[in-house]
Amino acid sequence: MRSVSYASSRYPSGHGCNESGYEFQNIGFWGTTEGVVQLSRSGGVLPAGTVITLRINNAGTVTAVSAGWTASVIVAGMNLNSSGDQVFIFQANAGASFTGVANNGLFNNCTLLYGFSTATPNWASQANSTTQSGLPPGMICFAHGTCLCFELD
Repeated sequence: MRSVSYASSRYPSGHGCNESGYEFQNIGFWGTTEGVVQLSRSGGVLPAGTVITLRINNAGTVTAVSAGWTASVIVAGMNLNSSGDQVFIFQANAGASFTGVANNGLFNNCTLLYGFSTATPNWASQANSTTQSGLPPGMICFAHGTCLCFELD
């Protein structure tokens, strides 16, 4: 999985990557059964255009991360589902945390930056499926879903 910093910015705590769906079961909460990984780096400004790479194997284990970054597993089990899944990228601010159980998860002191879904339909609240997610509030301009494209000769 790769993320690109489109603007120069300072990340004192880093990024968070989340595979748990928003409103997986409960309105206003995140699922708690899939992976959450926090990426941290020290140093100054992260230049625009920086590519951040995170590799995770089929068992949900982080196997590699870009130079200068460290990965901490907050919730085990990040493994993208071949029948559809979602990934959300957060900016983890000072004191950031993920709390909650029984699919009543909350991200505290985090700024949601981006969401991507490979599921069909792309965004479905309360689908009670690890392959689905609702679209979090404020994400309309920063969310992507898949599309079907053809190349004609």
